[in-house]
Amino acid sequence: MRKGILLLSLLVLASLLQAQLNVTEFVTPYLYRGENYSRDVRVVDAKVSSGNYSIVIINNTYTFLLNMSDRIYPVENQASINSVLRQYYTTATYPTHAELDSLNSSSQSFLASRGSEEAECLVVTGLENPDRSPRLTCTAGNICESCQAVPVCRDVMKGTQETPDPMSSSLVKAIVVMSVNFQLIRANLSVFNTEMANIGNSTDVSVSLTAMQQSLTSVKSLLEGLGKSPVSIIYEQYTDYHNPKALGFCKNFYKLYNLTALSSAISQATQLSSRVPTEGTLDGWVSSIFNNTPTRKLNRTIREDRDKFDAAYAVLLDRRNSIVQRANQSLLYIHDNSTIKQLSSLDDILSQIAELGDKRDYDNASRLSKNFSLMADIADSQVSGLETTYNQLLANNESASDALFKAGLYLEPQDFVLNDELELLRTQKASVDFTIYNSSPFSLSQANQLSDQLLNIQLSASAIVGEKSGATSNQMNSLLSIIAKPVVSFSLGVINSVIPLSYADKEKNTSTIIAVILVAMDLFILLFTFGAFFFFVRSKRIELHKVAKIAWAFIFVFFIVLLALSTLAIYNVADLQSHPTNFGPFLSELKSSSKAGVVVELTDLNATMKEKMVNCSERIVSKLASLNKSVMDFRYDGDNCFAGNLTQSKSSCENDIDANPVMILRSGGEDKATFMVFYTKKATFEGGEKFFEDCLISKALD
Repeated sequence: MRKGILLLSLLVLASLLQAQLNVTEFVTPYLYRGENYSRDVRVVDAKVSSGNYSIVIINNTYTFLLNMSDRIYPVENQASINSVLRQYYTTATYPTHAELDSLNSSSQSFLASRGSEEAECLVVTGLENPDRSPRLTCTAGNICESCQAVPVCRDVMKGTQETPDPMSSSLVKAIVVMSVNFQLIRANLSVFNTEMANIGNSTDVSVSLTAMQQSLTSVKSLLEGLGKSPVSIIYEQYTDYHNPKALGFCKNFYKLYNLTALSSAISQATQLSSRVPTEGTLDGWVSSIFNNTPTRKLNRTIREDRDKFDAAYAVLLDRRNSIVQRANQSLLYIHDNSTIKQLSSLDDILSQIAELGDKRDYDNASRLSKNFSLMADIADSQVSGLETTYNQLLANNESASDALFKAGLYLEPQDFVLNDELELLRTQKASVDFTIYNSSPFSLSQANQLSDQLLNIQLSASAIVGEKSGATSNQMNSLLSIIAKPVVSFSLGVINSVIPLSYADKEKNTSTIIAVILVAMDLFILLFTFGAFFFFVRSKRIELHKVAKIAWAFIFVFFIVLLALSTLAIYNVADLQSHPTNFGPFLSELKSSSKAGVVVELTDLNATMKEKMVNCSERIVSKLASLNKSVMDFRYDGDNCFAGNLTQSKSSCENDIDANPVMILRSGGEDKATFMVFYTKKATFEGGEKFFEDCLISKALD
């Protein structure tokens, strides 16, 4: 049984939540801009005989009556709205019999407290008859006729006169107030009783409840007046029956009122009257729903149409902004009237579309949007052409700079003709740069001409590189060069096996070591040759007659001269390679090696210079890695060498580099490069901030 009740409760709760969700989904699209459902919307569920409804109140304004019985839809017939609202509020807000009985009970409790003491006081002052019907009044006009009609009251009145005027009596002053207050109390209680008796037949229950609340409130206010001066003087000062000035009959009547019951009745009447809407209020709610429903529906239609237009317009505006942004970048350098005119036309047609949207002429706005798209396609194409020209100009400019830099690495001081040619190309490049960065914007034809000039500069610089690299290749591939390289390696290997040498020692003493090794090898060859010759002579395999002796003498002289010349040639080639060379031999060594080093010398440099040099070294390391090289990335600072997170001595890092090609970055006042390919194969690049910021070195490794 308990499980069934729980299940039923859950089903009811789920149904209520679903209904609330449905109302939320329905109402939200009808909210005005700035309105918030949770903050501004209140929903009242109204179940009546004709079905289930929801009364939607937005910003304290009755806005919708939603029929929830089948599908949610707003009730728009005024008679139906009136019927549902009246039926619901009659059922939901009108007082029940129990509430009316409670109100009546409280009022009766108060009335019961108006006992014989009050009646006796009113009789003795002549204001009422013993049957509690009104008798006389007490006013200044009738010189308190009521009191003078009762002997005991008249006697006390005379005894309390302060002047010959009877109205100067303090008793009379009290009775004047009592006369007015009790007339009003009787009238208000009559209103209350009449409304209470007829409330079931009232055409406007709210008005009846308000009248009841107001009448009881007036009674309480009038009674409170009886508890103050001058009325209170009756039961505060004249309480002695034997005093000729006393009116002891009135001494207790005010104190016996049940004001608590009266306050309770007033509270109940107030609550009921505030709960029940008046006929005028109901009519206003009905009119509000009848008028606001179509208004909100129209606003939703207008807003949704506008939202669709705004979304479509935003797409057009985004495209226009994209085209203009791209165009402005190119138009900074290349002036093109056709493109400028096309952009202006885009703005004009976009303004026309916006004006049509403001007029809610969405059909014409849509047709004009198609024209905008066609014009945007044309403008996009023109801007793309400008971008292509501008980007090609920048690409050619960058390629020309790279080619000139690379050509400079290949040339040596003795290359007089090529150096002059390179200097001329640099002058031409500087002239083009000046035009690009100081004479812009220029015409489209000028841009193409500048691009062609840069291409010619690039090709000419590349031709210098080709010429020098070919000569270098021949030099490196000569027989003597091929022989010299293993001789150098063999010589250092022999010495290093006997006396271990540091990187610095090898770099410093390589020429001397090679000379000693070559002389030693020559002596060994001569001794071996002479030894073999004398062995063959003694063994009679060679006979030395007179002619033979002369022949062998010539042979040995020729052999000794040839050996000496060969040794001298090999030494000269090796010694030649110990001197600075150009980029070609170093690049050849770098490409043939599987390992390479990159060193940045950071000692005593400022933070800006360090940052630019480190950034350049990282670009070089990345480039070498892309060429499948195992890279040793070192940074020298004083005697310390930093390799990633490791710190070691500078000499330790140099020994790690050993004979592998290394690129050294060093700060210097002049931009220059030095190359060595003897035992130590290194390229030393010196320069300032701009040199390392551009880092053209990394591009020259291709």
